Amino acid sequence: MRTTAILASLAAEPRASKSPCEDSGEFPGCITPWRKCMRWCIALAISMLALSAAAFDATGGEPSITIVSPQSTVGLISTPVRIEVSFDTSPDARIVPDTFKVLYGAFRIDVTSKIRPYAVVSEHGFLAEKAVLPPGTHRLFLQISDSVGRTAESEVKISVAK
Repeated sequence: MRTTAILASLAAEPRASKSPCEDSGEFPGCITPWRKCMRWCIALAISMLALSAAAFDATGGEPSITIVSPQSTVGLISTPVRIEVSFDTSPDARIVPDTFKVLYGAFRIDVTSKIRPYAVVSEHGFLAEKAVLPPGTHRLFLQISDSVGRTAESEVKISVAK
């Protein structure tokens, strides 16, 4: 794991008991002049980021949302269309289907209540068979949360042929 390698390399570096400027006397009362401590500051910043990343890796990540069908949302699609989305989360949590939301457009209008009667939402995903969509380009934001309270969001742009 990359974070482990970074931490190991930082731990392997020899550490002086005093900072470089304590003996120089250049800046009385200063911990270290910036030119002399640049390497130390970078190493500290990397170690802090590595620890944060390691803590995030240990807790697992947020849930994920994957568009299964339609296979490509780049080109035009025709309706009716099968829309299938899969959800996944870390082993310590489970997806809460009641938290699924569909938000529409730049203003993120909640259209979940309009879609739910025509679809099935479960811990594993979302499925809408033979969905009829109006022509045009649609921007949707899909959201789901897991039992630990982590939320994932995925943006989908669909262009429907006339």
